Formats: sequence, structure tokens, C-alpha cells
Amino acid sequence: MEETSKKKTKRRNAEETSKRIVILIVVVSQILMTEVWAKAQPILSYVPEVSSGETTEEIPKAVTQKLSEEVTNEIEPKAEIEEKDENISNFMTDENSNAPVIEKTATHTVHKVVNMDQITSCTAITVHTTAYCACEKCCGRKSDSSLIGVTASGTKATEGRTIAVDTRIIPLGSKVVIDGFEYIAEDTGSAIKGNKIDLYMNNHEIAKEWGVQEKTVYIIS
Repeated sequence: MEETSKKKTKRRNAEETSKRIVILIVVVSQILMTEVWAKAQPILSYVPEVSSGETTEEIPKAVTQKLSEEVTNEIEPKAEIEEKDENISNFMTDENSNAPVIEKTATHTVHKVVNMDQITSCTAITVHTTAYCACEKCCGRKSDSSLIGVTASGTKATEGRTIAVDTRIIPLGSKVVIDGFEYIAEDTGSAIKGNKIDLYMNNHEIAKEWGVQEKTVYIIS
């Protein structure tokens, strides 16, 4: 009798264990299915709807094409940026440029960078540099608005290129290297006398911030 009771107890324990195993399997399966479904949704969203009369043979191709487009769109901008960075780096390296003058863009201003090692003849002078803009405070009132921003040589004043000079020291049209950048003597000014140079800038506040700076400049033509 006692042996029969032990067998029943053992059988009940086995059944309970089996139930627990089944429940555990179900729970684990549900968790796995949830994760799989979450990962599958982005891919399934690429699958086109199939209308009546159409087959699903093209679906794998459509999925592959869509995924390929997503990868291409992600890679191309990065590749373009890397290519631009590499081009700029090569462009600014002396050993990759045989020309004495190359261009560099910075803050919407195009400067010409000069490789002085390739300049065979120049005149070095020390000057006091200031800065100006085309506003009334810097250039006075213009009776004709069309003359605002027009230099003494008739060109349009351009930041990164135009400088005002004393033509007795630096003739108009001369190319002058300041801090490694090439400028052109295109303008004059009533206050620009002797060894003084006024650099044209687009913004009055930035021009004021320049103040007065002593520079050694090079007249290369």
C-alpha cells in the first residue's frame, strides 16, 4: 500500500515537472517570436503588395533592391564627404601642387594661398594694416548708390582680395601677399598714406575687430 502511494506521488511530481517544462517552452517561444517579429518588420515593410493575378516571384527581388537602395543612400554621402576632404587635403599640400598659387575657401571668402618657396622675386616691406568695409562710416556717404563698394580702380570690392594702398608705395594692380594670402591693390583711401594697407571686409564689426596690426608683406608683382 505504501509502495503504491509512493508511485502515485512520483507520477504526480513527474506530471507537474512536465507541465512546468511545457509552460517554460511556451514562454521562451513567445519571447523569441516577439524579437524575431520586431527584427523582421523593417524588412517586411519592403515587401510590395501583390494584387490579384500577380505572382510573388518578384518579392525577393524587390526586397533585395530596396535594401540595396537603403545601403547605397547611407554610403554615398559619407563617401562624397571623404572624397571632398581628401581632395582638399591634397590640394593644400605643396607637393601635390606645381602652381605657385592655389585657391582655398573659408567662411564664404575665397583666398589665394601663395607658396612663397616658388616665388622667385618679391619686395618685402613692413606696414600697418587696418580693415574697412563699404559702409558710410568707412567710406563716407556716396551721392550715387551705384558707387557703393566700387574701388578706385573700378572693380567691385571683394573680401579676401581687395586692399587699399598708397599708390606711391604700392601701385594699383599689384599683388601683395599678407599672412600667406594673395591680395590685389585695387583701392585707395584718404587715410592710407605711406606704409599702410587697408583690407576690405564685408562686415563692419569684423573690420573694427582687426584693429591695427603690423605686418611684413610681400609685393610679388
